[in-house]
Amino acid sequence: MTVMFADIRGFTTISEKLKDDPQALTALINRVLTPMTDQVLSQEGTIDKYIGDCLMAFWNAPLDDEAHA
Repeated sequence: MTVMFADIRGFTTISEKLKDDPQALTALINRVLTPMTDQVLSQEGTIDKYIGDCLMAFWNAPLDDEAHA
């Protein structure tokens, strides 16, 4: 099984700068997480959860993938 955690570097600082513009912050998160999600799914991964600006994904579960490294 392979597990991946990916998040936005410096997100706390970014979110503090955008504290008065939650729509801009949401747009930023969507601009990052949407393509990440698309890539995970295109590589037969499973999205486990989103945790704020973080994406958790895994491969080779719940079913074995014989081509898994």
